[in-house]
Amino acid sequence: MVEAYGRRGQDEPLARRTFGMRQYPAALPEFADRFGPAYKAELAAFVQCCRAGGPFLATHNDALRAQRVISAGMQSVISRQHAAPV
Repeated sequence: MVEAYGRRGQDEPLARRTFGMRQYPAALPEFADRFGPAYKAELAAFVQCCRAGGPFLATHNDALRAQRVISAGMQSVISRQHAAPV
């Protein structure tokens, strides 16, 4: 369920939407089972920060740095695929 609230102090949400759980006919990819508990813990920490009004453990700059590392790794793999054999 997702709820949107307006100005602080309002008790009722401006909008509310409920999303059904997706039904998967086949087994999930391995990473979902393997990292599912970590994803759930990350979401729980995020929600707790939202509720408490506290700072988040990771910032947008942390995410940007992670994306740059991933991009560099992918570029390295691509450049090795196109490199002449030694």
